[in-house]
Amino acid sequence: MVSKEEKLVQALISIRQILNEIGLNEINNTVECKDGTKETFDCVKVIEEHIVNYFKCNLHIKE
Repeated sequence: MVSKEEKLVQALISIRQILNEIGLNEINNTVECKDGTKETFDCVKVIEEHIVNYFKCNLHIKE
């Protein structure tokens, strides 16, 4: 049986492959902060970083 974590990783890999195939290497989003500054970030990269951090915390993996 495939674990929830494995499904999540495989789903993310598939989404990344589809985005690359259609030429979307980055999906940037710009958010305006309360102080008026703006911050731009790659949405897929943020999701990938959170998944990696989740695994590090829950599987006790150290770099």
